[in-house]
Amino acid sequence: MRVGIEVGGTFTDLVAVGDGKITVTKVPSTPHSPDIGALNALKEAGIDISSLSDLAHGSTVATNAVLERKGAKVAFIATEGFRDILFLQRHDRRSIYNIQYQKREPQVKRQD
Repeated sequence: MRVGIEVGGTFTDLVAVGDGKITVTKVPSTPHSPDIGALNALKEAGIDISSLSDLAHGSTVATNAVLERKGAKVAFIATEGFRDILFLQRHDRRSIYNIQYQKREPQVKRQD
């Protein structure tokens, strides 16, 4: 059985593929302890952890914490040639013709 779980701020979503079927489950997230939401999704779907061959985990909560600059200090790991990707900031320029646009301070300092 292959399972993907995504922990969001409001809901935790699960998609499982195995035994010739696809199972989709949505349960309330538990912001104080996101792991409980993930385990609740497995329980709601009737999936025994020991039956898993693959588990993929995503976390909107973690991504948002980094983007909103909340939580712990983070590090950025990149493959050779991509260390400047956070400093280029071409991914979030909504006003491409605004000559007064200023880049935000990157989420991670260059040395990190």
